[in-house]
Amino acid sequence: MPPKPFKPYGSPPRFDLDEYKGSFVLWHQQWKIFLALSTIDIVLDDDERPAYKTNILISCLSKETLQAVMSMGLTDAEMGNHETVIQKLRERCNAGLNRHVWRQHFALSKQRANEAADNWLCDLRDLARMCELATDCCANCQPTRILGQIVYGVYDDEIRRKLREQGATLTLDQAIEILRVAEAASKQATNLKTGDAAAIQTLAKSAYKKNKKQRQSNKQPKEDGKSDGCWNCGSQRHPRQQCPANGKECSKCAEIGHFARVCNA
Repeated sequence: MPPKPFKPYGSPPRFDLDEYKGSFVLWHQQWKIFLALSTIDIVLDDDERPAYKTNILISCLSKETLQAVMSMGLTDAEMGNHETVIQKLRERCNAGLNRHVWRQHFALSKQRANEAADNWLCDLRDLARMCELATDCCANCQPTRILGQIVYGVYDDEIRRKLREQGATLTLDQAIEILRVAEAASKQATNLKTGDAAAIQTLAKSAYKKNKKQRQSNKQPKEDGKSDGCWNCGSQRHPRQQCPANGKECSKCAEIGHFARVCNA
């Protein structure tokens, strides 16, 4: 009997050991969201779910990661349990790492040039969770440490100055708002500069084309017949290829192909 249809939300998150080494919690959160938004646990029967989830999980693994899993010595039963496979992947990703190591990473975390504030904040929060700060302190320790790291690690010195101006009353929410407002203002200023430069360039091109068209218009033959000579050298009419002005620079407008005495510039 074919499995009942269900509607998964999006695609399951791809997993590679090298990519998520040290940040397994990020991928695992994406995996849990995928399962929660799918209807696997609603549509499929209890005995059908484990194998289906395992097959989806295996399909997410890169070739190198699948080879690593198959070399872990798992039994067929363990290989068929997606939670067991996930636990083995977690152990491999976090091998040699503990909360003391993560705390060192957290203390050294700084915002990179051009890194979006929200992306950096997400990294800080992920590191803070792995630091297990609540085990040694209290529930307020994590936001306090994140706030201190923002002031220490923000890339822009001007933003750091604004944060310090708030003094001891500065909260984490206020610091995040200052970062976001400063980032938005910087983007707007960049867009304005880019727009001004583009407008100036457009005007310059337009003026150049207009002047060129005007010069070409001035070189057109006179319709009233007052000038019967060559328009380029001023002498009597002759074949164009025999004109002495060919290849010569006008001393008046610096253009090539005519003499100053007939220049209309």
